[in-house]
Amino acid sequence: MARARKQSAATPLLFPDAVVVPAEKPARAKKSPAAPEPEANLFVQVALPRPVRREFTYAVPDEFCAAIGRGSRVAVPFGSRREVGVVVALTEERPELRGRLKAIARVLDPEPLLDGDLLDLTRWI
Repeated sequence: MARARKQSAATPLLFPDAVVVPAEKPARAKKSPAAPEPEANLFVQVALPRPVRREFTYAVPDEFCAAIGRGSRVAVPFGSRREVGVVVALTEERPELRGRLKAIARVLDPEPLLDGDLLDLTRWI
């Protein structure tokens, strides 16, 4: 009994005489060199709408120091995206981190959107 030959992906079904050219592998994107860590005198803890119970630390560039406060909404880089979060704490001490420290991208409101009492209540809840 003769075995039936399986059609491979390289054998065209509609055009049996056609020449199949293998697809080229896409070139790997080269990683850009890591940007230097921002030098900052102010650091913030930002609560992000992520399914984790922790805050993320970011550096505050000098141009945002006067406009930022506890309860301010900020745009921050998170992975390959930009997320909106709320500043829950400010400090002048450089935090000890394992990873690279990123800077906030923008302060979204001219004044803090949430006051300290409301932030304390959300932390208690």
